Amino acid sequence: MKKLWKQLGRKVVPVLMMVLLLTMTASAEGYSGDNSLAALGVENGTVTPEFEYSTWEYNVTVAPGTTELILNPVPSDPNAQVIDISGTTLGEDGTTTVVITVQAENGDQFPYTLHVTTDQHLRQRKLLRQRHRRRRQKMQK
Repeated sequence: MKKLWKQLGRKVVPVLMMVLLLTMTASAEGYSGDNSLAALGVENGTVTPEFEYSTWEYNVTVAPGTTELILNPVPSDPNAQVIDISGTTLGEDGTTTVVITVQAENGDQFPYTLHVTTDQHLRQRKLLRQRHRRRRQKMQK
């Protein structure tokens, strides 16, 4: 009888393992692999080129004096999620690189990259206004 159970066990266990593996694979295949964004959600800058889910790198221009890029990215798939947003604080030079990482339901991850710069034309205008204001204040004294 022991011999029979041993022989049966040698045949049944591999079959059960195979069934378990196939079940797990079928379950994983049912998860969405969509790790794209429907919108970048940039709230305080201008994005170029215009957003399209299949474009992965963008340039963002912000106004002078901006210290942080404000984002509210929206995944295309309701089961996907934004798992990381890094680099939103601008450096002293008015630039930064932001990486938004989106994770699909099946675990696949994808990064969107935003190259952020301060609009130099607006910055120059702001500096000129400040100089002009100082001159007027000196003249009024």
